[in-house]
Amino acid sequence: MAESYWRTVTLCHAGQEYSVTLDGPSAARLLSGDVEFAERVLENVKKTQGETDVSATLPTETVSATLPTETDVSATLPTETESSSTNEVASKYVWTGNKSEAGRKQDRAATFQLLDIVGSDKYRQMFRDDKTRKASIWKQVVVEMKNAGIKLDDDNKTAAHKCDQKYRNLERQYKDFVQYMNTTGKGKKSKPEYYEEMAALWGDKHTVRPVALVDTILPQVVTAPEEANMPESVRPKPSVAKKRKSKSSEIVEILGKMQKEDHERQTKVIETVEKMSEAINQRHQQQLQEDRAQFQEYVKMHNEKMEMQRRLIEALTSKHS
Repeated sequence: MAESYWRTVTLCHAGQEYSVTLDGPSAARLLSGDVEFAERVLENVKKTQGETDVSATLPTETVSATLPTETDVSATLPTETESSSTNEVASKYVWTGNKSEAGRKQDRAATFQLLDIVGSDKYRQMFRDDKTRKASIWKQVVVEMKNAGIKLDDDNKTAAHKCDQKYRNLERQYKDFVQYMNTTGKGKKSKPEYYEEMAALWGDKHTVRPVALVDTILPQVVTAPEEANMPESVRPKPSVAKKRKSKSSEIVEILGKMQKEDHERQTKVIETVEKMSEAINQRHQQQLQEDRAQFQEYVKMHNEKMEMQRRLIEALTSKHS
């Protein structure tokens, strides 16, 4: 039996228990040991129960089996639900925290489908239009997801919220990673999952460009007070000091190569998606032709059978007459 999307859990703190009902994705986040999120959950739960003292800090050890939401409640996952997340079967719905191989494959397929839809020209334009309500856009995304065979939730409103929240999480992970890499003096950090796909969507946005890194490399210039308040499009170009840092040109060249490599990777991703789409379309056309040929063969055999029966009836009739 598929596990329910909603969970009723109990959060223990300072000798008190707080029970709430949460969704599956929020549960997974709290169970992962996100103490900061658990503190916010505890604070919200206390507020909903009328408590005023919310300054207490939630110890890490009290967050065991806790399910948070992205809104304002937290809960503890029952034992039977914890064990179900390890079953080697796919869940009824995607993005429910199923850790089995089948569950992970199911979630990855749904995530790729979501990014493919959101990244299309149609939805990119819709999301950029401030006059269009985002909730209505996500409802349309749900329809396309379900048409593609993705099982989100029987309730369309809940399904739309899951798509919205899933994309927000991917967006946050991607932007956090890029901002981290744009800051000098930090060690290596692994790329988050679906980085290449998100880079194809966000690569042209200034909010994730390596501004901080370039600013630390190029020589600093002084801007006059009256120029500081001018729009960048009409502000006079500052004169760069003649004396530059050693190896600065080399670093700028490296950055240029990195941007070029990122562009090439994005191009390869787009080409791969296009080839996959073309292959699927060709296979679909081939299947249609095969089905049409089989149907024609069936009609031919049926007509031959009917003709044989007609001749038999005529022969029997003439024999008795």
